Amino acid sequence: MYNALGKKQEALSYYEQALAIRREVGDRGGEGETLWNIGALYFEQSHYDVALASFLLARDIFDEVQSPNRDSVQSWIDGLREEIGEEQFTTLLAQVEPQALQIVERALHEGL
Repeated sequence: MYNALGKKQEALSYYEQALAIRREVGDRGGEGETLWNIGALYFEQSHYDVALASFLLARDIFDEVQSPNRDSVQSWIDGLREEIGEEQFTTLLAQVEPQALQIVERALHEGL
């Protein structure tokens, strides 16, 4: 809701709170959904490294819990690939994948 209203930083703050709560209560599916939302927010802001990191983490969680959302988040990853091109995507993936969690945590700490 806040994201739709243009209050990006406020949306990010709420996503960060939701992520912490979902992790605390062990809601893995909800954690994946929140990471997906964070990724979409960063994608819209052209912060492709954080977006990709968020999408990868969400996809891994959706794999783990066998969520049908896995295909949807994969579509966002594919969309990012189309947006920046195959060569740049391959480079970005190699940089982001090994440290996806750290990238997302740092971005949440620093904000938009």
